[in-house]
Amino acid sequence: MNTPEHVFALFIEANPVADPDQLDVATESEGEIVHDVERDVLTEKRRPVNGRGGVSLQRGWKPAMVAASVVLLVGVIGLGALVFNATRSGPVAAESAVMEVFFDGEACTYTGPTELLPGNGVMEFERAPGTEPVVLYVHTIVGDDVGMDELLDWAATHPARAIPPWLGRNGSVLLEDGATSMRLPFEFTEGRYGVSCNTSPNGTDRVFVGAILSVTPG
Repeated sequence: MNTPEHVFALFIEANPVADPDQLDVATESEGEIVHDVERDVLTEKRRPVNGRGGVSLQRGWKPAMVAASVVLLVGVIGLGALVFNATRSGPVAAESAVMEVFFDGEACTYTGPTELLPGNGVMEFERAPGTEPVVLYVHTIVGDDVGMDELLDWAATHPARAIPPWLGRNGSVLLEDGATSMRLPFEFTEGRYGVSCNTSPNGTDRVFVGAILSVTPG
């Protein structure tokens, strides 16, 4: 017998309806359901959508993800501290300052802080292979009216062996023969200092100005 009622009964028998209490969904009257089954990275949470009994998937944090996030946050904070220390203004202690001078035959390049606190510092001096013998000089500058322009003008019009009247005591180190690097210990007291690379009077006899450093008390 193929009446509609009989066909419907056969369909229900072949496709039984699940017990609503066993369904893994949230209804309007139910609270949040948190599954015990974990996925690879995230847990799954289901909650009603707009009060209509639908299902919305939310992502929950697993302990591994929380730990990774904490590590990332610590790294970002540490990087920020390094950037802050590297870019902050103000004088640097001479004892801890990293000061480097490089001579390539055409220029005297100073790398390091230009504002220092008094103390004993060390300047690393290096010349490029194949360049002529050269002396690193650190001179005190006498007079507040002497700046970089005056140093450059003097270097352009005078040989290295001529010492201007506004330069005082100095420290120096010579690189010659096969030497390509050396260290210059120097006591920095309050004042200003000119840094230069001077070639030998027996060579080109030139002054290459590197920088002016200011030393002020803390």
